[in-house]
Amino acid sequence: MSKELKEHRNSSLISKEEIVEQIFLKHDFIIAIGDQFWHPSHGFGYVLDIELNKDVEDDPFDANNITVRFQFQESDKPSIRAYTLRDLVSNSDYKPFPITHGDADSFVSDSEKMANGQIDHIGLLKQYGLSTESGETSSALMIIDKNLLIARKRELAKQSQFLDARRKYAKELLERRMDKMRGMLAAFTGQISKLNRLIYTIELYLGIKEELHQLQKGSWADVHDPICFRQRRLYMDVEVGNPLDDGQGIDFQSIEVFDEWLLRKNSYWGKYNYELMLPETKGVVVFKVRRENKNYDPNPFINHMMNAPNHMTYLLIRNGENIFRIYGDINIGQKLFPDQDEFTKNEGERFYNKESVAERYKLNHY
Repeated sequence: MSKELKEHRNSSLISKEEIVEQIFLKHDFIIAIGDQFWHPSHGFGYVLDIELNKDVEDDPFDANNITVRFQFQESDKPSIRAYTLRDLVSNSDYKPFPITHGDADSFVSDSEKMANGQIDHIGLLKQYGLSTESGETSSALMIIDKNLLIARKRELAKQSQFLDARRKYAKELLERRMDKMRGMLAAFTGQISKLNRLIYTIELYLGIKEELHQLQKGSWADVHDPICFRQRRLYMDVEVGNPLDDGQGIDFQSIEVFDEWLLRKNSYWGKYNYELMLPETKGVVVFKVRRENKNYDPNPFINHMMNAPNHMTYLLIRNGENIFRIYGDINIGQKLFPDQDEFTKNEGERFYNKESVAERYKLNHY
């Protein structure tokens, strides 16, 4: 067939239009000059010209031998774009799709109905009087005229294009709706996040989720004394040592041992232990109960759950001789405040602006 077409390309026996149609039929794609198309990026347009490559030497049926030019109306300005037949029959989502039946308005209406679930492909074919039968049996095809077979193939190709274009447009509609809903959700999520931060800040300053224990009463520091915040987090079991019989050190159930140790005088240094922890007359230092887990249960999951209170954060506050220990529903990391290098990450490292860094430390998200 290929050789025969080559021999008759310049003869009157077969026209350029017939060669083009046979190439289209081979690739199950039926279009003509003037047909309307829709493109996901360029909108609606029509076929301006179909060109057959005159320098074909090997296979005239190759899809690259046909170039189709379209005119699209973009932003009130027409634009002309060219595609090969190979482009048009590819699986790419960003190619022109033939409308085939009806006009642009009916095309949009059909696609919206599909996107809304108001009609399926069978109903859509029936709406345009198109066949919904699966086709003839193999025995029937044997006795049908070749021209009828070609006509049937042309009809089925058009039906396939008809459904494919509307399916793609319906998919685009659904994706646009999803994008719009994602935008709405993002806006609400941002507002909720801001409200959560505000609620957290209010609760923090009101002390709603805090337990305050005054360990010692005495004289207050001078009002002009500065307040010192210790940057590094400490551990109660490390500072106290191992006063319990189990050999594992204190835990959340024996924090009173830590309280007693704070108020005890250190014989070596001749000072109270709280003075060693906070030498300044006004200050705050962060503690966790334990550095490592304690062995409560052989089951690792149960043991992990039972150790959770050992890793909560406690604040030791000193004002003169008044000593307070505060437990809050917060989890402070290794540092109380960010270091300077966290505001200026090196190139290639994860970057946070100053506001986001401060926000993370404020909300203990690190």
